[in-house]
Order: sequence, then structure tokens, then C-alpha cells
Amino acid sequence: MKRRILASQSGLTVIEILIAAVIFMIGFSTLLMLLNSTLVKFSAKEILQADQVGAEMMASTLTEKDTVSIDTIITRPRVAFRVERRVLMSEHLAGISVTVYRERQNRKIVELYDAFVLR
Repeated sequence: MKRRILASQSGLTVIEILIAAVIFMIGFSTLLMLLNSTLVKFSAKEILQADQVGAEMMASTLTEKDTVSIDTIITRPRVAFRVERRVLMSEHLAGISVTVYRERQNRKIVELYDAFVLR
């Protein structure tokens, strides 16, 4: 008795499945890297804006010798920052700390320190 070998086989072999899995993983990892690089660029832009806001607050504090601690909201295009300025006084010296947060998430982005002499 002879067995017939079927000419048409249906289904996938293990090698075909492995090749498909490798192709899928390459495509998926490329997509993740592209998405991650986009998020990093956004964070860098946000950090630069926060640094600029903090530097402006520090500069205005130093030029005006303003010794009042404040907590305010500063709005830039498409983003709002909460800026907290703390001033610590000692005889003839004032220490300044400016902290910039993302308003909605209340996440600290930048913190600057400086001091000046009171006259």
C-alpha cells in the first residue's frame, strides 16, 4: 500500500513564522525609536523655554533688587509655566531661588540660584 503525498499543503512552517516575527520586530522597534526621538525633541524645547523663563525672572530680580517671594504663572506659546521665586535674606545678602514648573503637571523643569548684596 502506497501513501499519497499531498501536493498542496496548507499552513505555515516554523521558518516562515520566524521570518515574519523578525520582520515585525524590526518594524515595531523602528516605530518606537521614531516616537521616542519625537518626544525627546519636545522635552528639549520645553526645557529651553523653561530655562528662558527662569533666566528672565532671575534677571528682573537682580536688576530691580526685588526681595519679595512670589508664585506666578507665565504663559508662552502653547505652554504655561508656574514660576516660584524664593528670596532668603541675611543682613546685607539676599539669596534667590527661581524654580520653573510645568503648570498642568506641576513637574519641576528648571531650578536657578543666585545671590546679591543689598545696599
